[in-house]
Parts: sequence; structure tokens; C-alpha cells
Amino acid sequence: MDIEEVDGYRGGWATDGFEVVPGTHAVGVRLLARRDHLQVESVTALRVCFAAEAGHTYAVEPRIIPTVRKWLPRVADETANAWVPSQPLAADATTCTLEPAAPVFRIAWPIGQGGLVAKAKAQRQECFQQVKARVEAVWNPIEEYGRRNPAAPNLGMRKWATVLHVRLRADGSLADLQIVVPSGAPVLDQIAVSAIQQAQPFPPPPADLVKETGVVTVPLAFEIVIAPQTK
Repeated sequence: MDIEEVDGYRGGWATDGFEVVPGTHAVGVRLLARRDHLQVESVTALRVCFAAEAGHTYAVEPRIIPTVRKWLPRVADETANAWVPSQPLAADATTCTLEPAAPVFRIAWPIGQGGLVAKAKAQRQECFQQVKARVEAVWNPIEEYGRRNPAAPNLGMRKWATVLHVRLRADGSLADLQIVVPSGAPVLDQIAVSAIQQAQPFPPPPADLVKETGVVTVPLAFEIVIAPQTK
């Protein structure tokens, strides 16, 4: 994939890198790739808008959708090892403006983490929703983040996610918990752990979900998305 232009400025043939100042930038990229015997090629450059922070390195990477023979550009912050919220732009756009949106907090079922294997899907969902409701009532990540470390840097425009495995006993009491995927910000991980501890005890899980060890594992993903809005 080649970077065709940044903010309307065109580089030389097959340019693969630019240096930019902090702020928002409109990036146009072309792609010629093959995946699963499917060739995906740009007829015209696709443009995406994102906000760059000082001292960070970014990469525009393709998300190929084989079923419709299309692709979309997405932006990765290689310094923070995280995807950066971005907005697609019109084909003729060379500039963009982003405004910070209010952070979106959610507790989700983490993709690919496994755990909480159940005979009935309804029981699994019921157990997850009960734990989620209790934790959401006490989880205030942004407020707590500022209180614990007032000198901490701004969280920036990106997604933060802490994945925890919460192990419950048959009576709903907390057996233990484990951070299986840290967010990259230890304070946010600690806040997620504190929310679990404050929310206990939980409603007893369905008996069919409790293993022979006497516990059931509930995976939770604590996600904070601070996404830009295009203006």
C-alpha cells in the first residue's frame, strides 16, 4: 500500500512515509494486495482523517473485506500499539477537522477470550448481563483516572480495553480475578479491578455453569473509546 498524499501534498512515486506535525491530517492511500486468491486494488485513492500526537508513529493499514471485494483504510498508532479512531473522507477531500467526542464506556463480551462455557446460551448471557449490570453501576473510568493521577497525560483519541477473567463461586461471591489483556495504561487496569471488587457479591450463577472446581469464569472487556467527530 502506498501513501499518495497527506493534506493535499503529494509525495514522489510509491511514497511510504511522511513526517507531520501534531494535529489532524487527511491521508490518501492506494492498495494493491492479494488475499485468499482475491486481488484487491484501488481505482482511486481512499482518504481517511485521524489525529496525530507528538512523538508517535502511525501506520495506515488495509482492512480487506473479501465478500464484497473491497477494502477500507484504518490507522494504527505503532507507538501505543493500538488502533486510532478515524473517519473516512470524500474522494476529493484534502483537509479535515476533528472534535473530541464524549468518551464512550462499555463492558463487553471480549472476542476470542473464551470462558463461561455453558450448555445453554441463554444461561450464559443471563450470567454475563447480571455481572455487567453490577459492575457498570460503579465503574467511572475517566473520573477515577483523573482523581488517582491528576498529572497523568490525556488519554488521547483512541480505544483502551482491559480484559478480565472474573471467577465466581456458586453463591455469587468473588473467588478471584485476573487481567488477561492489559489496556496499556496500568491505572485503567487498576480501576477495572476495583470496579469488580466494589460490585461484589454477584447474583448466584446458574448451577449448570459452575464447574466441578466450584467456580464459573466470566470474561469482561472494559472498553473506553475516545473517538473523534468530523466537522
